[in-house]
Amino acid sequence: MPGLLALAVGELVVLTPLIPVVGTPVGYALSGLRGPAAWILGDRRGGFYALSALASIVAIAGVVVARRFPALATVLVILPFLTIPMTDSFQRAWLVACLAVAVVISYDAPRKALPAVAVTVVVSVVFATLNVYELVPSHPSATIAGYNWGDRFATLGTYLGVVVVAVGASSLLGFARRTRTRSDAATELMQRATEVESAAAERARLARDLHDVVAHHISLVVARADGAPFQYPGIDDDARTVLKAIGEDARGALGELRQVLAVLRRSEDADPATRAPQPTAADTLALVEQAREAGQQVTLAEGTSDVAASLPVPAGYALYRAAQEALTNARRHAPNQPVELALTRAGDVAGLTVTNPVSPGSAPTHGDGGGRGLIGMRERVEALGGALAVGASDGVFRVVATIPLDLQAVISR
Repeated sequence: MPGLLALAVGELVVLTPLIPVVGTPVGYALSGLRGPAAWILGDRRGGFYALSALASIVAIAGVVVARRFPALATVLVILPFLTIPMTDSFQRAWLVACLAVAVVISYDAPRKALPAVAVTVVVSVVFATLNVYELVPSHPSATIAGYNWGDRFATLGTYLGVVVVAVGASSLLGFARRTRTRSDAATELMQRATEVESAAAERARLARDLHDVVAHHISLVVARADGAPFQYPGIDDDARTVLKAIGEDARGALGELRQVLAVLRRSEDADPATRAPQPTAADTLALVEQAREAGQQVTLAEGTSDVAASLPVPAGYALYRAAQEALTNARRHAPNQPVELALTRAGDVAGLTVTNPVSPGSAPTHGDGGGRGLIGMRERVEALGGALAVGASDGVFRVVATIPLDLQAVISR
């Protein structure tokens, strides 16, 4: 905006002539300064024109720097008027420069614009009182019958009206921009908070699930370490000592795991679902049946049932939750569209693929990974060393999750 306004002021400088103040009240008031001015400039009109041109350049510079240096800009647009005693003339562009500076500053900080607005009002009042018909907006009486007081009041009203409208509009536009910026920032912060909250909740659930799996295996270690001396009574004392130490260490680890789980469950005690048995990949078949009963067209790919029955608990649970979220997204964003679900297993890698056509006339906005469900899905899959790909191509929306089944290899990375 400052650049465009500076260009407008510069164009006005070029297109409008200098206006003399001789014969005006200002001219009489400044008559005592003409002698020193003539002595400084050598009474050469060329020097007067050069000084006026320099003053106009200073005014344009004030408009250019108004946004970054409001105080300096206000000073710069005042300086041209100090040349009037030396040149007996001024330009209409100088008033426009004052107004432009006030408009630019009020866009960002209306309070900082008060000095520039005050300068503009003062200059407007002075211009309106000058006996110069060139300053009258459009009053034929000024050119035919002389410049009367009616013309002066009309001029002053016009100038002040323009100042109020221009500065007011700039302030309102700036306020709207600042409000929109704050709103966008607040929305972004809320989105980030939602993502962090979702990720934290999912990590807590993952930690609880990990406890369930690890605690089961550690309890087996305790049972086997305690039972080995009775199952094999012929072992020597050193072996018994080692087995006893293994059992004690395992009990200690199990106790610490239970303490961690107690902390994680403090905020979830009111939710009975958190204490229910965790689903596995085999429960995906029941999930599909529930979706079908709700009216969703879901097709299972060939071999899905066999794969679901063969997957271990951690990977099966993660893929079940991924399938649940994918079916929910399809119902929400692509209603009445057929969905195909496939569970696959290739060596030590299990996979889930859910596809559905994108609904006509609707953008697949659920593929940006920004929803709470998708955030949780990604956390769950990546926690097991897997990968998640979500997106649309060729009119088909795809959710593809892959999880390695060798957890020991993932942990050792």
